[in-house]
Amino acid sequence: GATVVALTMSVEVSTELKHVAMITICRPEAQNAMTYEMMTDLAKVFHDLRTSAEPPRVVILTGAGSQAFTAGVDLTAAQRVFRTREDEVDRDVVHQMDQCMFPIIGAINGWAINAGFEIALACDILLASPAAKFVDTHCKFGLLPAWGLSQRLPRLVGVNRAREISLLGRSLDASTAHQWGLVNDIVPASEIVDAAKEMAAKLASFRPEILQNFKRVMLEGLGMSFAEARKYERAEGFKHYRLMPMDDFDRMKKFIDSKKMSPVSKL
Repeated sequence: GATVVALTMSVEVSTELKHVAMITICRPEAQNAMTYEMMTDLAKVFHDLRTSAEPPRVVILTGAGSQAFTAGVDLTAAQRVFRTREDEVDRDVVHQMDQCMFPIIGAINGWAINAGFEIALACDILLASPAAKFVDTHCKFGLLPAWGLSQRLPRLVGVNRAREISLLGRSLDASTAHQWGLVNDIVPASEIVDAAKEMAAKLASFRPEILQNFKRVMLEGLGMSFAEARKYERAEGFKHYRLMPMDDFDRMKKFIDSKKMSPVSKL
């Protein structure tokens, strides 16, 4: 059966699927806006999953209800959140997500505002319901982002579009987010969790070290010039090839042999 752990009654972790953990932000009555305690707990969840003896192969992150993924920081708790020290990475949700080498699927079922937007951007794959909306109101409230929004968003949608979203506070709907390459797919709200689970199950069927190394090479390469990244990829690829057991090559050959078909006469 599924193992469900409630931390502050507002963050839950379910292990219903083999090798998959699903994290749900559970404060739908407040659009899943996060208190200081919730943010600390969410960071701890990712830390504990990453450092556990048997970490999951894939994680799904979503919000409870149909209105919001998360509306970001609860503004009544803003002072406590924003006045924390920048080196307190144990409490930093996005930092902990960034340390996870397993893929993270975000199921965005409504509003993703400010910190919620940044948490969504820290996911590796994003599914969105038609009602999903991505909003950056940092400028409106006289704030600067600290969880990667000003750096990740331009890399995903382009600098000019990122300026439009952030400086003007434009609400980005699911359809536009999909067209601009921010969202991988749009799924009906009633099906989004099942779609995320189906995708997670497929990813979990692959060898975890391959998923982790592929993600690591992608992330490391993004911080390099193209020429440096190509050199790095080649070095990592050939290092992997040298360590591959013969069984892997035999398995590939058997797979190709099983797909061979008898030639069909065109006469």
